[in-house]
Amino acid sequence: MANFTYRGLRTPKGETFVWREDGNGKIELPFRLDLSNHSPSGLNWGYGGSGPAQLALALLADFFGDTQAGQSMALALYQSFKRAPGSVCGRNKDRWEITGEELRTFLGIMIVDDLEHMSSKIRSLRDKLAFKLESEILDKLESEGADSVQYQAVIERCMAQSNAEFSNLLQRVFGMSENFSKGILGHAIGENAVVK
Repeated sequence: MANFTYRGLRTPKGETFVWREDGNGKIELPFRLDLSNHSPSGLNWGYGGSGPAQLALALLADFFGDTQAGQSMALALYQSFKRAPGSVCGRNKDRWEITGEELRTFLGIMIVDDLEHMSSKIRSLRDKLAFKLESEILDKLESEGADSVQYQAVIERCMAQSNAEFSNLLQRVFGMSENFSKGILGHAIGENAVVK
């Protein structure tokens, strides 16, 4: 599934380079300052500061993909990933690498080890995504003089859409079945029934 490798290199001059490599070549990772600006000077590792935070965010944003759900998941997990024992962010070496499968396994273990904390983050991000979707539609409805039934229908549709995006992300990244991913999401958002 994840047939690629992330690599980091620190030169003798202290310059750092981080890229994803697959069968098609190398792609240097963007810093993702658009998501959070910790270190405009670059990605780094081997200590607990802003460079490793930016590295964690850049890695996870690339790994989860450039969707709203993927960016939300990266934002939810990158600080925990930065601090996790064994993370590439804490390695005090000039070179490191981690395959996509290793990262997938590492993140899965990290999430399971702290399921309650991660559940609250996922719930919060799912709600923010749904709110963003709602805001865009509700503004239009308000200008058209919509009633409360129309508002409620929009809210339910936006919650269902954000649930589907997060469920699809869990299926794609962690290889979960549809029912299992919906069960995990249902646990995270506090719904006993399987998420629709």
